[in-house]
Amino acid sequence: MCDVVNLGSNDEIDLRAQLLGLFAESPRPEAVDVCIHFMEDARYPAELRTKAITVIAKQDSGAVNPALRKVLFEDTAVLMKTLALDALWERLKGDDDARRKLLEDVLAIDPARLPDGIRDKAQSLRSKLPPK
Repeated sequence: MCDVVNLGSNDEIDLRAQLLGLFAESPRPEAVDVCIHFMEDARYPAELRTKAITVIAKQDSGAVNPALRKVLFEDTAVLMKTLALDALWERLKGDDDARRKLLEDVLAIDPARLPDGIRDKAQSLRSKLPPK
């Protein structure tokens, strides 16, 4: 199935996204590599890239958080950054210190490089954290 998702044509984007979505319900190690492949290459359609974030967020691998951080801090697409922040926030549930560090890193980005929506979201999430 990974081969079909990875090698399908642009005419099969919906099918490829649906197949990729199956890994969200049934996590598998090979899904992480496929998701990272789509997330890191902006030439892929937005449907595949965004589906890759929702799928990778449900995988159990040490490679997930670094891949999501890479999207958050390096990708140019606002939607991708937003989805990556949401996914990281959810994955760090129960670890307020890690969440706080994530938000500090986001807010430390030069405002000219960080979309206002991401900055606003990070500030809002920070206000919901318990005091240190």
